[in-house]
Amino acid sequence: MCDTPFIITTQSGNVKVNVPDHPIEPKETDMSHTMIQSLFARTHTLPQAVESAVMASPVMASPRLDSRTKAKLALTYDLTGLVSVDEILAHTSTNFVPTLKVPAIGHAVIPGWRAVVREDTGSVFGFVSPKYQPNRHIDHMMAVDPLVRSGDLRPVNASVWGGGAMIAYQFEAPALTAMVGTSDNVSPLLTLAFRNDGQGGDRSFFSAFRFFCLNQMGQVGKISASVRHGAGIIGNYADALMNSVRQLQADMPAQFQAYKKLATCQRRLSNTETIEYFGKVFEFDGIEVLERLNKDEKVTAGHVKALDGLTQALEQERRMPGVSDVWSAYNAVTRYTTHAIGRSEALRTQRAIFDNGKVYTRALDAAVALTGGL
Repeated sequence: MCDTPFIITTQSGNVKVNVPDHPIEPKETDMSHTMIQSLFARTHTLPQAVESAVMASPVMASPRLDSRTKAKLALTYDLTGLVSVDEILAHTSTNFVPTLKVPAIGHAVIPGWRAVVREDTGSVFGFVSPKYQPNRHIDHMMAVDPLVRSGDLRPVNASVWGGGAMIAYQFEAPALTAMVGTSDNVSPLLTLAFRNDGQGGDRSFFSAFRFFCLNQMGQVGKISASVRHGAGIIGNYADALMNSVRQLQADMPAQFQAYKKLATCQRRLSNTETIEYFGKVFEFDGIEVLERLNKDEKVTAGHVKALDGLTQALEQERRMPGVSDVWSAYNAVTRYTTHAIGRSEALRTQRAIFDNGKVYTRALDAAVALTGGL
């Protein structure tokens, strides 16, 4: 075996991660999924306060962090005023390349596993199979550097979870910002999202960003599938990124016309129609929930909470001047899924990028149906 193992040594009862400067001759040792996950929980560079929140699943190759724990480990950066990718990478401390190391305890190699490592900090992002291929976010960011330097793409923000386990960079396309309705500015937002934790693929897509409430409204246009970390990941992601950039001119004008139709639709929605709309988006019968509440019958607590949060979001949306009932209902959904559920900026971003694609699609489709179609 010629790979340089990722050495784990014990000092004072704590497990410390070291990367050797020279190759060693390792011996193999067998470790179960549960044992490797327990090892991960001790070696991952998490703050002590949240270390116990690491979720070790007996069937996964690496542990999962719940969304709130990820948010605690996240940093959000304002990229306003930065004019190059070099500045972005330096500002966010993400100018690193994830590498694979053979995990070992002492000189005993753990067969069938690789550790995804950030060598400049010693962070372990996850344990994966030998078939896993790291991506190179630096290379893909450099592909959009000419657009950033020319001002066609303007850096907005970046979120970094777990020291680089997940990274998302977002750029506004200022030339395509549009007025929707009488007072609502909406801009296309390019997102480049990378996962180094072995828990999902990387993504590149455009969404719409609404300046009124700093609300990411969901994925716009045809979204390329998540790019898996297998053979050819770098080339596959480069293709996905270029497809996203091509969609900018091709799809965004038509998408904004759809938004304008929602915003100017003259149809008035009754309370019943609004509750039915919310139910379609979140896949439950909203009217039945209200009827059961009125009869003091048992209802699903999550459905009640969702209706309450959506109703509050709707009241906030209706305060805007000159907006339609349909536009208010649609944006109540996007406001609720990012602002009401995600109370921190990092959690909002995480939900908008990784969690809510299907919800946004159902919300837009159901809103379009209320206008009679496009």
